[in-house]
Amino acid sequence: EPISWRTPALPYDFPHLEFVQSDPTRMAPGMTLFDVYSEYYAVIVDAFGEVRWFYRAPEEYSRYRLLRNGNIICVPGYGSYITELDWFGRAIHTWYAANNRITPVGTIPVAVNNFHHNVDEMPSGNLVALAQENRVISNYPTSANDPTAPTARARVVGDQIVEFTQEGLIVKRYSLFDIL
Repeated sequence: EPISWRTPALPYDFPHLEFVQSDPTRMAPGMTLFDVYSEYYAVIVDAFGEVRWFYRAPEEYSRYRLLRNGNIICVPGYGSYITELDWFGRAIHTWYAANNRITPVGTIPVAVNNFHHNVDEMPSGNLVALAQENRVISNYPTSANDPTAPTARARVVGDQIVEFTQEGLIVKRYSLFDIL
């Protein structure tokens, strides 16, 4: 059911947003959701730059996305979890990066080291996210500038793309180590 919403006055610490230009005839209908990363705000503006909704996160959330169910999903800056929020900022679901950690009560464990930067919803309803991967690699270059430098065994941090169900079960995992 549609609800009526009136945006309250912007708080004193709300970031300054400058509306420069808009041509609604050349835009998709609707509003735009984005984060002001340095200020911990999620913001929705209309085609004329008017703030229609905002949310001040209690910590450094980023990469807000709108889910098909109407809720918002985001990754905090330090990446140990992903949260689905309702429009009032209440956590609906929290998926926790469970490798090498104790999963907090009430969260859904996902077998990854850490999440970062982005999460999106797949057409199936599954989530896809970037996650951290650690590997020990033999013959790893010891210099980024000297091609004749010796190689050595090194622990390297890389990325992987993981698709997981709403219940936290990993469906697919693509290691960027393997792809590259």
